[in-house]
Amino acid sequence: MSAKPTGISTEADHLQRAELLNELGLEPHWVLITKEEMEILRKDFDGQAKTIQNYHDGAAAHAQVCVDLRAEIARISKDRDEARLAATRTAVAVAHKENRIEALEQPRTPSTDPWKIIEDMRRQMAVLRDQIPKWRSCSAELPDTEDIMLVFVPDADDDMVKGYFNGRRWHGMDGKRIWDEVTHWQPLPDEPEAE
Repeated sequence: MSAKPTGISTEADHLQRAELLNELGLEPHWVLITKEEMEILRKDFDGQAKTIQNYHDGAAAHAQVCVDLRAEIARISKDRDEARLAATRTAVAVAHKENRIEALEQPRTPSTDPWKIIEDMRRQMAVLRDQIPKWRSCSAELPDTEDIMLVFVPDADDDMVKGYFNGRRWHGMDGKRIWDEVTHWQPLPDEPEAE
């Protein structure tokens, strides 16, 4: 057998190169290159792959640092909010305690005794409640005066009208008889006082 000239490749070399070029993303028609060129391409590809892996590792490490920083910021924010809440509660408790001490130091008079104030307010509310006009049923009682009243006529177009009772029948403000059944009445409230 004679020695093969350098730079000339066998078919197996061409197939190996085609696979490598295919891995590198190059077209297989570039198969006619020497073994030395093939080694240069392989080293270049390996170098690029290592660079990409290094970038990937660096990005992953950077992402982890970001995640850790976010977690730390959230923890610090939570601690800060809890500290503010605790300080506010303490300040409120101290102020409340100081006010209670001041209230205890002051002698109680009828005007500052809370039970006396509540009792006075209940009495005033009862008086005001009695002043509010209330509906009265016509079947229970009828007015004994011909004063103008507010009357409730459920079957009429205007179910609440002003009217008066003349002792036998109900009449509207125009003096005409109210023909529909009046079921309830109440005195009109007092007119507002002039200021």
